[in-house]
Amino acid sequence: PALGTAEESVTDVEISLILDNSGSMGWNNNYRLNLLKPAAEQFIDTVIKEDSAGIVSVSLIPFATQVNAGPALLSQFAASAEHAYSDCVTFAGTDFASAALSPTQPLTRTGHFDVFTYDAPVDTQGVVCPFEESRHIRPWSTDKVALKAQIAAMWAGGNTSIDVASKWGAALLDPAARPALSGLVGEGVVDSALTGQPFDYGRSNTMKVLVIMSDGQNTAQY
Repeated sequence: PALGTAEESVTDVEISLILDNSGSMGWNNNYRLNLLKPAAEQFIDTVIKEDSAGIVSVSLIPFATQVNAGPALLSQFAASAEHAYSDCVTFAGTDFASAALSPTQPLTRTGHFDVFTYDAPVDTQGVVCPFEESRHIRPWSTDKVALKAQIAAMWAGGNTSIDVASKWGAALLDPAARPALSGLVGEGVVDSALTGQPFDYGRSNTMKVLVIMSDGQNTAQY
């Protein structure tokens, strides 16, 4: 007699999920955004399982003209402090030579201004760095309910900066960001089960994944 069994397992997986929130996603009554949202939510359900033997984290990165890191994440980096209205940074060309973004590297905070309208005071839909929470990066999350709720709240508006979003996505997978994750664990923002992430490149039984959902190519970034 013989007996066989099948087993499905998952390794430690680090994911950056980059989602386009630019204005073109809202054309034709949000036609493209309404395609993106269920696809992204299904992706979350697929990768985060309650009975997973491994550790899966997802960094959710919405983008349009800019990427708002959110106050919690940006507090772990050395951003300039000209204002506290929003939490975008302006990368230099040389920043794209490496995936790494060290928490000690000086970063220039993006100005708080509205290039599209004449609204005064500026509102969240006009500024290059919208400050609504649905536009904040949700770093290293294991909470599928919170991730899917943020996806559901996304709205379309702004230009398309896939390069800036990809920089953040790669940075949150790079081991150089580990002190930032540790800091957020200490503040109760990130699950302590993720301590040690982002893991070193080449670590056994570890996978790093960057996913971009977008409808087009880069446009202007002010």
